[in-house]
Amino acid sequence: MKTAELTAAPLDYWVARSIGNSPVIRKVDGKAVCLVSWMPFEPSTAWSQGGPIVERHHVAIEWDNLKSCWIAKLVHIPRPGGVELFVSFGDTPLVAAMRALVQSRFGKDVYS
Repeated sequence: MKTAELTAAPLDYWVARSIGNSPVIRKVDGKAVCLVSWMPFEPSTAWSQGGPIVERHHVAIEWDNLKSCWIAKLVHIPRPGGVELFVSFGDTPLVAAMRALVQSRFGKDVYS
């Protein structure tokens, strides 16, 4: 699946993997939910979970007037002298930021 198209539980799942957790997706009250250690993990919608990730990974988020959406930028330095910039878009700041994080770890496509 394209990282740029991830939303909801699948996006949260890949964020959890990006930061070293072992998530699962389960149905809870008929809704797919990402769980980490059997607790809901929803950084793409909950600032209490996503905010610290944005801060820790220095994700820059801003509104893009031309595209009418949020844009997130994440700089990754994989080795001395090397710099990679990852740019993602989303309907919300957290979705854009979490997509940028996943893209920085797994690339433009993710596979189960």
